[in-house]
Amino acid sequence: MGPLVLFWLLCGIAASFIASSRGANGCLWAFLGFLLGPIGLLMAFASQSAWRCPYCQSGVHKDATVCQRCGREIDWDADDDTFCTACGNVLTEGAAFCGKCGKPVVSTAPKTVD
Repeated sequence: MGPLVLFWLLCGIAASFIASSRGANGCLWAFLGFLLGPIGLLMAFASQSAWRCPYCQSGVHKDATVCQRCGREIDWDADDDTFCTACGNVLTEGAAFCGKCGKPVVSTAPKTVD
């Protein structure tokens, strides 16, 4: 019984490290690893990052400055209005609809009163 419990704990710890290295929530994956054991560990390998490259939409680490897939520089401090919130396409200035997916552009910039 003792080795089985130790194995289950190690699965939780490993799942936490694997998921956090991929940009996912380590605490959540530690819990899932403890709960599910080896199944949770395998699921951690398939976990996706919540952070997406605004150009190619591939998963990137939250501290990344360059996308590993497309090689473009990522500026997390850039104005949110420059990318489509639905597909990540780069928007032209003043666009009302995204040229790639056709969804309406949602402005996150504060409105100014003239």
